[in-house]
Amino acid sequence: MKYPIIMMLFGVVLSNAAVAKGNAPDPMDCHHNSKAGEQHCRLAEKAPVKVNVVLETQKQLNRLGYNAGRADGIMGKKTREAIVRFQRQHHEVVDGKASIALLEKLKATVKH
Repeated sequence: MKYPIIMMLFGVVLSNAAVAKGNAPDPMDCHHNSKAGEQHCRLAEKAPVKVNVVLETQKQLNRLGYNAGRADGIMGKKTREAIVRFQRQHHEVVDGKASIALLEKLKATVKH
């Protein structure tokens, strides 16, 4: 049981030593000449930005006066009820769920 842990730690020490000596490319540097580095840079450029959809939905609902409660990123009763109210008033399919599509509609909505 101890052997895999020791080998894992040994691997971490060796990889950190390689980085410290400059033998390994910096994963944040997209100007090095290794194929692995080039692939990493292409993937990093295409990686989507993760958004906490519930948190952003709560913020937008509150901005519009729908009282989703505290914007904490947790899908609770107040958030669900606020989503339902918004969906009904804007003639949307009423499901009470936070989604990217809902968030985009909320952002595009002007407060009256």
